[in-house]
Amino acid sequence: MKAEDKFTITKTTVECYKIRHLSGMWSDITIDAKEETGRIQIASDYGEWQFYWGSCGMPFKKFLASLDKHYVAGKFGASRWFDSIKTVAEYRAVIKENVKDGYLTKQKGIKALAELQCLEESSCKEEFCSNLSNDCDEIMKLYDHCPSLVYGIDPSFENFWTKLWPVFINELTINK
Repeated sequence: MKAEDKFTITKTTVECYKIRHLSGMWSDITIDAKEETGRIQIASDYGEWQFYWGSCGMPFKKFLASLDKHYVAGKFGASRWFDSIKTVAEYRAVIKENVKDGYLTKQKGIKALAELQCLEESSCKEEFCSNLSNDCDEIMKLYDHCPSLVYGIDPSFENFWTKLWPVFINELTINK
């Protein structure tokens, strides 16, 4: 028996929504849907994502129109973006609170606040974590050598969701 005898091939038709703006902003959104299942694939100025839902509980296009940003970002892998600005802001607030409450001396608080500068200058998560472990003794002690990092939605996905997703959903709901 040949290897190709073990495969089945099904040819289907998919819908591709080509969204274009005069500014040059673009997105190609492809839907491969069957009843209450479907796959969406997105290629755009802001990134590329895809996901398959095996059971939506409703027609796939109606399902897509009902989704919220946080759910979709999670499914597309766009919800674990390291936010260095919010992380540093959280550290700053914790340092100040600990000085105010007397858990940290004013001198150690000043030193910990000064350590934040090298974190603010980090260009990526890896550099941030390296600087944190190697150059931020007071911050590390304050967090028992296990400081948390703040994550959020990837700014590229946020831009896609704000600028292009509503245009796409509008097209889905108008042209049912």
